[in-house]
Amino acid sequence: MANITVVRYRRIFWVLAVFMSVYMLTVTLEAKKQRTRFTKDSLDDETQNEFRKQRMRADNILKIEIKQHGEMEAVQQQREQQEANKNAALVFELAQPVKLPTGDVNREPVHAVESVINSNEQLKLEITGVRTSGCDAFLKHAAHPPTLVPLSTQSTTPKIFHFIHYNEQLSNPRYLCSLESAARINPNYQINVYARNSSHFKTSILKWLSLMDSTISTRIFIHELVWKDAMMGTPLEQWYTSEKYKESSWVDQNLGNAFRLGILYHYGGVYLDLDIVSLNPVESMMQDRTVAMQDAKWYNNAVFRFPPGDAFVKAMMEEFVSGFEGFVWARNGPRMVTRTMAKHCKKAPAADMCQSLLVLPANKFFPIQYEQREQLFAAFEDSCELMQKLSDGSVGIHWWNKRVQSTIISTKTVLTTLMIAQCPVVFPSFSEEQLGVSPNAKLGVPASVKGLDPSLAFMKGSPHRKNSVKKVA
Repeated sequence: MANITVVRYRRIFWVLAVFMSVYMLTVTLEAKKQRTRFTKDSLDDETQNEFRKQRMRADNILKIEIKQHGEMEAVQQQREQQEANKNAALVFELAQPVKLPTGDVNREPVHAVESVINSNEQLKLEITGVRTSGCDAFLKHAAHPPTLVPLSTQSTTPKIFHFIHYNEQLSNPRYLCSLESAARINPNYQINVYARNSSHFKTSILKWLSLMDSTISTRIFIHELVWKDAMMGTPLEQWYTSEKYKESSWVDQNLGNAFRLGILYHYGGVYLDLDIVSLNPVESMMQDRTVAMQDAKWYNNAVFRFPPGDAFVKAMMEEFVSGFEGFVWARNGPRMVTRTMAKHCKKAPAADMCQSLLVLPANKFFPIQYEQREQLFAAFEDSCELMQKLSDGSVGIHWWNKRVQSTIISTKTVLTTLMIAQCPVVFPSFSEEQLGVSPNAKLGVPASVKGLDPSLAFMKGSPHRKNSVKKVA
């Protein structure tokens, strides 16, 4: 009995022991499982947090890169736009008044052509491309003409420009560039134009005057061209009243040659031909008494500056009358000035009237010789060295109108760019057809410009004598 009891207790013990072992194993496994789940969940959270942080950093970097790229793209676009508008911006500076040093009471702003420039924007945008500093310097010089120190501070020559237009109609609006450029660059000067059929001339320039700043337009005066008004009371009077001028193949040209001398003798001032564009103030390079060389040998009568009643002007009139020959081109113009100089100033002792006479070298008004005229039709962008020389060293430039007046010129040439820069109101005032310019015209010397010009025949010693006399009313 006792043994049976012991056996039972042993069985119960082992059952309990097994149960407890199983229970402990189950508890242990569950605990381990819980610990594993906790660790895994913790690692997932940390990994996700780290991923989120990395994603946020990546997003921020991306945003920064996008922003930087956008800014760089905007800057690049701005640079490209600035470069594209660089040339036009230089020309558009012409629309602003000239800002002069404080205290310079003798100079006033002379141009403020605001809407006018914009209205002709397309034409000015034809002047495009990358240039060297010489071209940029020329355009900036044109936009803001310098105030230069006069050669003489005690001038006795009136501040007047004289121009002659002897055609019945204004068929060549390019001529107005001479008036506008002279007025812009010389703000204290009056502009006198002696025009045949002055009423028609005034009508033709109404738009041009209306678009121009009043500081310029109020100084331009149009007078009827009356030949005898300049001739009377001078050595030219007998020549004119005897109608000697009719014995000529070029009546108007010879009358014009005489008229300019008479008008200077009566009133004094500066005379310029209508195919001269002003580049610098006349007083910066011309004295009271000034003549100009056309080249190393010949003087020219396209440019004069004299006070009224000057002895040298009188001597030129006397030479004009005594040596008049109406059938030889230039004899009564450039050759007359050259003969007067030779007679009075080239021989020792020189006459008193030659002592204070300034002779300008050819580069001051004739920087491009007739034989070099192809330079006028070269591309502006390829002529930067020339443009620099013009703005630095020339008072004006003679552009040989006689050989270009019927020619269609490219808007990209030296000549057209020069005119656009120096005469900004002329171009929006007239059509391209009227001005004889076109963006589609070819660069280079047009066929109509090539060949011998009778006005240069005197340089070759080949007189153009006519057998018949031109009849005039």
